Amino acid sequence: MVVAAARLVAGPGCSGKVAIELNPDNADRFIACCLNVLNQSGFRQIAIFGDVDSNNINKDFMILNDYLTIAIALGLTLGEVMLLPMTEINAYKQETLKDEYAPFLAAKIIDPKQRKKIQEWIRNLPPETLAKLFECLIKHQSGRSDNELQVKAIINVMALINPTSNDSINDKCRQFEETLFRMNTNIEMKQSSMAQWNNFGFNWMKIAKFITSYDNYRNRSKELFNLYSNTLCKHMELRKKVTNLLGVENTHYICFNKNFPNVFNAIDMSGYEKVNWDVYEI
Repeated sequence: MVVAAARLVAGPGCSGKVAIELNPDNADRFIACCLNVLNQSGFRQIAIFGDVDSNNINKDFMILNDYLTIAIALGLTLGEVMLLPMTEINAYKQETLKDEYAPFLAAKIIDPKQRKKIQEWIRNLPPETLAKLFECLIKHQSGRSDNELQVKAIINVMALINPTSNDSINDKCRQFEETLFRMNTNIEMKQSSMAQWNNFGFNWMKIAKFITSYDNYRNRSKELFNLYSNTLCKHMELRKKVTNLLGVENTHYICFNKNFPNVFNAIDMSGYEKVNWDVYEI
């Protein structure tokens, strides 16, 4: 990643200099390799990304997430982003947090010219960065065409996350699960398993409702979303219960990981019915 050179001149006096430069190509390959390791089953963090401080915050990893987000938003490689001045990086970071930036981000994701570069990153992005992407892409815009563009970008992202024949299905499911666990939360805050599971269901429904509202491809986006959800959510189960109090109907949802059967002993499931990961059933 870094190339360093030093020179010392000795004589009646002494002088020297040290030159350090970033190798952007190697930086891209190195981070891509680390992200690939991070996405493998059993890994939660890599020591090279730093440790959490006394406030349970990993500043180094947060900076990496910012760089990756900017790389996706601008259609750049990570190495190119790292060559930007910090003032520019901070400015772009603030821009990407704005609601109105979502259509621009969506356009970058679905741009055919950027497809190869975008695909390389999105497939192995850490959940913290993917959570930011989804949060941005479901922000409602004043113009319907912008929202439709964002729907198309969401489907593109899910298509890239969806496991291929060369992927471990469990690893890709875990990547998606961890992403939805972190959406709309403090990513450094530890949550109970039950809180994470319910956050997964809540965020999946937010994405599903956004797609349902702005699908302009003859229901094609809804069908693709259902298809990808059935694979990526295969470890999770969603249930709902409809209650009626004084003529007011309320729908309650609960979500949990099917790999933890003892959850039934800890949660009151009476009245709840299973819901498929399908936009037409929520």
